[in-house]
Amino acid sequence: MLQHFVDLGYLEELPSEGEAAARATLAQNQAQLAALLVNEGRHEEALPLLEAAREAAPGRPDIPQQLAHCQIHLGLVDLAEATLAPLLAGFRNQDALRVLRANLAFQKGDYAGALSGLEGVSDLPQALEIRARSLLRLRRWVPADAAARAILARDAGSATGWSILAKAQLGRGDAAAALEAVRRALALDALRHEALMVRAQALSALGRWDESIESYAEVLRVSPGFFPAYRLMSMALRWRGRDAEADEVRARGQDLRAAQLSCREARLARLREESLARESARAAVRPPPPPPIKPSQFTLVSGLPRSGTSLMMQMLVAGGAEVMTDGKREPDEDNPRGFLEWEDIKRLPKDPAVLSAAEGKVVKLLTPLLPYLPGAHRYRILFMRRPTTEIVRSQYAMLERAGKPRLIEEGELARRLDAQVAGILKALGSHKQVELLVVDYPDLVAHPSAWVDRIGEFLGQGLLPRPREMASAVDPSLRRQRS
Repeated sequence: MLQHFVDLGYLEELPSEGEAAARATLAQNQAQLAALLVNEGRHEEALPLLEAAREAAPGRPDIPQQLAHCQIHLGLVDLAEATLAPLLAGFRNQDALRVLRANLAFQKGDYAGALSGLEGVSDLPQALEIRARSLLRLRRWVPADAAARAILARDAGSATGWSILAKAQLGRGDAAAALEAVRRALALDALRHEALMVRAQALSALGRWDESIESYAEVLRVSPGFFPAYRLMSMALRWRGRDAEADEVRARGQDLRAAQLSCREARLARLREESLARESARAAVRPPPPPPIKPSQFTLVSGLPRSGTSLMMQMLVAGGAEVMTDGKREPDEDNPRGFLEWEDIKRLPKDPAVLSAAEGKVVKLLTPLLPYLPGAHRYRILFMRRPTTEIVRSQYAMLERAGKPRLIEEGELARRLDAQVAGILKALGSHKQVELLVVDYPDLVAHPSAWVDRIGEFLGQGLLPRPREMASAVDPSLRRQRS
């Protein structure tokens, strides 16, 4: 489709795809390798790969999300917030990003904030888990129980769901039920230290001290760095009168905790320093960002190529509007009265600031370029609608006169054009910064006088001082393709 519009003369020549394809392939490979490393718990190795993938494919929102997940896991919460900031600004209602923001709040200990951030989010698996764990941290046992059951309703084989349910039941004081949920969790993941810990606590609550002590020992065999198990095991030992052992276990845990904290802080400092150094190296060779765009208002004539946009521009000129045109595309057999185009607008995808030169004038901007309009501005858009069959025949006639081949079969081209217009009109119609008037091309040609007042009222006398003279620009004989 892009090449089709290039051949019609409405887009710049497409650049060589070799470099872009290489960057996209590199980013995809890095992201896939990083996903494999994350699945193996090797987050530290995945981190630089995801940073490089984001740099190679800056337009992909999925890679920053993966990067933020990795940063959160490593404890680099501040870096994760910086990673997500651009996405949250542009896609504030996207559930996946809201889940990431809730996860950030959870990691910072803001459990109420995590719950608040998940309000209205559809039941994504990670959202369910963050909600359940936040409720546990807030000691809201009954809703935590319900949240765990919601996880299990989606996946009865979730060891996480059974572990969280066991914690909630233990919090509610039902140690027997907690043991049953633990049994289900360990049947799915026998080495899950979270479930083993709940089992040890439940056994303690039931006064089964010897079994509890053995369960705490099992927790420490699976996860020797899990400090709370040392403290609770020492308490269980003391209940059995084994004070010397209790003192030894508690001291060992405290020593380990101190070493862990020191090691963790050093590791976090190293990871942050390395990550910032890589970012500095990338920034040194990155082209400077474009200057900020000053918000303004623009008037556009849009529609598919050959939908009547040139006629509308001719009518606006007749009505006294000032239009942005450079005269580079001269009148020809396809458009004997002229295209009234501005060649520089084709640079819009690469240089959004180019539009600023057209402030106060009417610009012709066809559908392939609409997605590249800067979001900072407001727009009044006259959108031309013409039967797709007429547009396709007119485009093919234009290609034939230019000696260009047909790249797309007629029926497929019509289907794609219909889908493009439907999507664009839906987006424009719901956009708060767009005022839209859809102009029916066949009706305009047949009854130009009936449209003059509507267009004049839409644009206003300041832009269109002589609206009634617009009708003089309409020549029905130039509508050579008819349904």
